[in-house]
Amino acid sequence: MKDNIRRHVLACATTLSVVLAGCGGGNGDTAQEGPGAGDVPPLVPMPALTYSQDAAVCAWMAAHVQPFAWPVQAVGPRTWAPATVQTVDTPMRNAQGLAQYRVTSNLLVLQSHYAPQIQAKGLAQSSSQLWAQEAACKYAISVESQTLTNLSYEFTAYMPDSTAARIAQEDYTAGIRQVRKPDPCRPEVVFPGTPLPPECRTGT
Repeated sequence: MKDNIRRHVLACATTLSVVLAGCGGGNGDTAQEGPGAGDVPPLVPMPALTYSQDAAVCAWMAAHVQPFAWPVQAVGPRTWAPATVQTVDTPMRNAQGLAQYRVTSNLLVLQSHYAPQIQAKGLAQSSSQLWAQEAACKYAISVESQTLTNLSYEFTAYMPDSTAARIAQEDYTAGIRQVRKPDPCRPEVVFPGTPLPPECRTGT
């Protein structure tokens, strides 16, 4: 008899809970879980990064990624000397005549700002990739993505000299310099005993 009563009570309780759930619950203060919980808007799926001023990508970045700010609590105050644009006599240039620049930052600084956001939002991109995309959106440049890895802290892009001067003022910029056009007579890396091409020798 007691078992029958107990089963009847449990059945009624289950039915009541289902009814309440269908009506939105019996308590307006019940905590929600999952996407959309509380006042946090659900994360819109991230589009593929283009490392250019792509409208959809830049809109997503503006809505979901905080722009770079020096992570003083993680790394302390900024002590770098102000960056100055370093130029060369024969820079790489594209068809529009823009010089190619290499922008250098610091891996710890980039990760201290972007990694917490990457972890909180469950993103697959690295700190350097978000950094490069942010710069591409802000300055209307196209960043070369081949060298952007989890451990990279540099990017290269063709840009006007005026844009390079503005990027030099960013807190994340440790250095910015033009990329020299490859010259077989002046290789950047020289191995001992390696002769120069015949056309580079004096008198030829």
